[in-house]
Amino acid sequence: MNFSFDEQQREFAATMRRALDDRAPLARWLHPMDDDPAWLLVATELQAVAPDLAEDDGGLGLSAVELAITAEELGRIVAPAAFVAGVFAQGLLVAGGDATHDALCESAAGRRLLLGADPSGDWAVLHLEADGRLSGTFLAPIGARTADLLVAVAVRPDGSRALVAGSLSGAIVQPLASIDPTAGSARVVFDHHPVSTYEVADVDGAIASARRRARLAVAAQALGGARACLALTAQYATQREQFGVPIGSFQAVKHRLADLFVETELAASAVYLAACEIEADAAEAATDTAYEVATATYRRAAGDCVQLHGGIGFTWEHVAHLHLERASLLAVLAPGRTRAERYELPASVDA
Repeated sequence: MNFSFDEQQREFAATMRRALDDRAPLARWLHPMDDDPAWLLVATELQAVAPDLAEDDGGLGLSAVELAITAEELGRIVAPAAFVAGVFAQGLLVAGGDATHDALCESAAGRRLLLGADPSGDWAVLHLEADGRLSGTFLAPIGARTADLLVAVAVRPDGSRALVAGSLSGAIVQPLASIDPTAGSARVVFDHHPVSTYEVADVDGAIASARRRARLAVAAQALGGARACLALTAQYATQREQFGVPIGSFQAVKHRLADLFVETELAASAVYLAACEIEADAAEAATDTAYEVATATYRRAAGDCVQLHGGIGFTWEHVAHLHLERASLLAVLAPGRTRAERYELPASVDA
């Protein structure tokens, strides 16, 4: 399989990188504000919120490779979590077919989505009442504070399940503290909330497909963060001097950077293999592997970035902590895994 980008994909990645560096550089997130220039840029100007969706659904009609490229570039600048929060929900809307076409187009145009469930897959937290209104409470680890539209799988009184979508206006959104301040974590409460209901023939299949797409996006974001940490650390190692020479000339530093480079390239191979195999029989294993490898690499890269920057790397004024916070969040997000599995870090990751 050819893992190299074609000319169109290279131009797609380069355009996105230039735009994000110009409008939403990494240092921008040292001073959080209410606006999110990265989201506005991707949603309105680049129109890349859903690059892999069909043009009729508001997407660009490209592939999952472009979805991974978008997620990687957003991960590189540690953009807030609105993009990943919407990827899973978009996957569920795709399963709704023509009935959810309008909501899917709105999401591709920049309406922010919130997945109405714990990522562990506990779909029973939301219930459709007899009159078709929604009730229930769930914890949303990402994207809840800025979301516009809820998408969820809810349970009817008879135990059957249906896809629901509805405005978050009127819902109770209680912000929660998070290791990553840009995550938008919150407790969301619905009490007899009006929603639209859609019938999906294969609910389990829709959830599985949406999870694969979400795992790919999370893995690609982790890859982007890992590559950014490697670049930051390598650049600093050529500038910081001890005993009259750059610290990058010391063998111990060279070996750590070389090892990290190899791990990052392996993670890139896993991520883009998963993107190429997203519709294949091996998609489940490919996306799960990409997630595990990429998030573990990001955790190590962020830790090395802090340590090899020395004293300045531990300060709030330096961008290294932004990567450490995001890497810690992505390492336990794991769309589609149980709560216990999400909080058990891979053995290869240093706690």
